[in-house]
Amino acid sequence: MGGHRGDIQMAILAAVIANSQRTKGRMLTPADFLPSWEGKRKLTPEELFAKAMAANTALGGRVRADN
Repeated sequence: MGGHRGDIQMAILAAVIANSQRTKGRMLTPADFLPSWEGKRKLTPEELFAKAMAANTALGGRVRADN
């Protein structure tokens, strides 16, 4: 599985599981679980690094400056 086809396959599976557990409300469709990839800009290397550092800090990591 991969790419757009994999997204669709997993959305179908997610909809089936979610609908099997719901008690009220509208029935969910695979479209409710499909990611929206259009319109998202690519992050710059600096932005990616900042996000990695934030995740590292949030998880209690430390940055070693001796490298």
